[in-house]
Amino acid sequence: YVNSDDTLLPGAVSEMVAAFAADPGLVMVYGDALYTDAQSRQTGYLPSRAWDPPAMVRDVDNHVVQPSSMWTRRAWRCAGPFDARGYYFFDFELYLRLSVLGPAKRVPRPWSTYRAHAASKSVGDPFGKARDWLRFADEFLTSDRLPEELRTYAREGRASARIQGRFGAPTYTGR
Repeated sequence: YVNSDDTLLPGAVSEMVAAFAADPGLVMVYGDALYTDAQSRQTGYLPSRAWDPPAMVRDVDNHVVQPSSMWTRRAWRCAGPFDARGYYFFDFELYLRLSVLGPAKRVPRPWSTYRAHAASKSVGDPFGKARDWLRFADEFLTSDRLPEELRTYAREGRASARIQGRFGAPTYTGR
């Protein structure tokens, strides 16, 4: 899905739909993005990473580039909606819930732009993001919303989230 700061690149939706048509068992497809600045100038490349839910929980590291992702209606009905209490990780939580419904496919090409600027959540509000690291650790990773298959990784994930919430994780700079 696309936030107000991001855009889909030409052909992205057609390619996402084609990926679902080629493999009807998929619950989600996702790709890469182009970083842009506040004036929509390209500043870098944001690669998605391999679908690995255990590692994503252990490291509290979202491998999916949010504006370059699409999931099925069935997946949304089973795993949605977003948790409105989440400030930054609501999409990551959904992806983890989707992980038990079926496979996700990474397509390593840019499907969107990802705008990084001073007022964006990714760059501009480190305290809001830090609070959400802790909420994610204390609420999501200890709840039944985390799929049972991933709960064995939750303790490591809680430690990772606390460290990153306290000391900060790498910041999206678009460079």
